[in-house]
Amino acid sequence: MDRSIFFKGILEALRDNLLKKTEPGFTEYQAFNRIASERLGFEELDEENFVDAGGDRGLDFWFVSDSGFEIFQVKNHRLGPSGEIQTELFDNEGAKDLPRIKALLMDETASTSDKTKVRRFKQEWDSAIA
Repeated sequence: MDRSIFFKGILEALRDNLLKKTEPGFTEYQAFNRIASERLGFEELDEENFVDAGGDRGLDFWFVSDSGFEIFQVKNHRLGPSGEIQTELFDNEGAKDLPRIKALLMDETASTSDKTKVRRFKQEWDSAIA
């Protein structure tokens, strides 16, 4: 099988899924985070578990499992002007999110300037390790 046809099919399916997820009012970024969680097998996450952009301190979504906390940071490609998924290479900005998550976990308390969903995560984290 021609790999380019295979990858084209995957990108088209992802595009279609993104478009479907943006219809209920999600941004492209929010839609991608929900698709990523579903593809990882976490279809039933509550909306409170998605932090979603600006002020997220590197945390995209999370949940508490039997073994502890599952914390996710994902990156997505944008849709181009004609609806195709852009496949340019990522820069190193994504790697900078990991120390931001670690700093959040190491802080004694969540900052009042943090987003409400970040503060909620931090309270659950602190409660679990107390």
